[in-house]
Parts: sequence; structure tokens; C-alpha cells
Amino acid sequence: MQRIASIAAGEIEAVSRSRSGWAGRVRRELPRGTATVAGGSARISVDVAAVWPTPLSGLSAQVRDHVTHQVTTLTGLDIVAVDVTVADVVHPQTARRRVE
Repeated sequence: MQRIASIAAGEIEAVSRSRSGWAGRVRRELPRGTATVAGGSARISVDVAAVWPTPLSGLSAQVRDHVTHQVTTLTGLDIVAVDVTVADVVHPQTARRRVE
């Protein structure tokens, strides 16, 4: 389910695939999802990198809705919450281009 959440977050146009980290220390791939499952429900957290100058509140809502839809559709679990953290902001010239 964490993989589904990560992929779903990456499907949003203003989300960039990125490595994040303060001063180059802690590096991790973004988007990155984690999940806690209890019974038939799940709580998901997703860290994303936003492409500058995306409005972050709108981006968070898009990610939350899309991740909820995709995880529910593919797993059948009831999603209690999707917490979205914008862990990095990437300038459009440094964001990876998406291949369609």
C-alpha cells in the first residue's frame, strides 16, 4: 500500500520526483508514502516535492484526494486520513521531465 500511495502522489502534475535533504545529509526519494493498517482501514502519510510556484494547499488537497481514491480502488480499504507533507520545493528547471 505504501508503494501505491507513492505512485499515486507522483501522478499529480505539480509533484516532482526528487531527492530531499537539508544540506545534503538525509537523502530520500520523493514522493514517499507510509501507511498504518488496522482492520479494514488505513492511515497514510505522503511526503512530496512540489514544483515551484505551485499553491501548496491546493497541491496537498489534490494529492490527498488522488491517493485516497487510488488506494481505496486498488486495496478496498477504508482510508481514515491521508497526511501530506511538502518536504521539498523544486524549481521547474531542475524538476525531472515526465515522459508520456
